[in-house]
Amino acid sequence: MSTAASGEGSALLVRVEAALAPLHAAVVPYRLCLGDLQLQIERSAPADCKTTLAWSVQDASRAGVRVLAFIAEADAPRPSARVTLVYTLADAASGKPVLLDAATSARLATLRG
Repeated sequence: MSTAASGEGSALLVRVEAALAPLHAAVVPYRLCLGDLQLQIERSAPADCKTTLAWSVQDASRAGVRVLAFIAEADAPRPSARVTLVYTLADAASGKPVLLDAATSARLATLRG
């Protein structure tokens, strides 16, 4: 079953995507295309609560990249949300899918957790 993120989930996705600038830079001259998204919200953080976001590349294969992100309240021991994003690579000009090459794979390796 596939549904678009809405409400709190949409806001979390926007925040995670904004934090992934180093990932997007690592795949240049290609671009990332979101293929799969899993969002698990354990508990909602209060609006005035300070939160932290951490992410890392979990897997980078020739077919794509899996990223895991955690959002947690600053003083909480457990994350309040977990986001798994799976991207495929595409040619920036044509939009056609491409396989991960050795140079891009090496750049992604620096982002592994």
